[in-house]
Amino acid sequence: AGDVVLITGPSGTGKSVLLRAVHGCLTKKMSLPQGVAIEHGEVNGPSRVSWVTDIDLSKAPVDLLAHVSLERALAMLGVAGLAESSLFVRPASTLSDGQKYRLAIACAAVEDPQVLLIDAFCEPLDDLTAAAVCKGIVNLSKRTGMVVVVATASPDRLLSALQPDIVVQLLPGKSLKIHTRPNTNGARDENKEGNNINAVKG
Repeated sequence: AGDVVLITGPSGTGKSVLLRAVHGCLTKKMSLPQGVAIEHGEVNGPSRVSWVTDIDLSKAPVDLLAHVSLERALAMLGVAGLAESSLFVRPASTLSDGQKYRLAIACAAVEDPQVLLIDAFCEPLDDLTAAAVCKGIVNLSKRTGMVVVVATASPDRLLSALQPDIVVQLLPGKSLKIHTRPNTNGARDENKEGNNINAVKG
């Protein structure tokens, strides 16, 4: 089963920088930023990595997802909370901001990545819709083995539905805490702290 990793911290602590570093490291397209290192293990890649990015608003979901089967396209739209069939043929420009965001998630997830990266996770969505998207992402991760790494400055409203396996908490002063969920035997992994990540603020 795939893991769900939540990166959180106040603005300016380097959440987006860390996501970009993970993406570059996994795809072998860039090295880690200066001062950031993998201290345990190594990355075997390149991996199939999808990043949720802006979509072409002139196209309808049916066109944006035309390169995959209709069944898979509808399944990914369902994961993103866009199950209404009427939305499938509407230009993306006519969708609400929340619907555009969810469509962008579907477009990234449909590529069958090993790792899905999402910045500013669920921030444009109301609490109810955000919870639905969280549950859809978690179910997809557990079913396919896909690792999902999300970043947000407002994690509290997402924790119950997202149930992350790992929380990377970035703190002011270039430090971090890593929290893990309990093991299957009920024992909780020891939280790890460090102050040497030297994350670039931005």
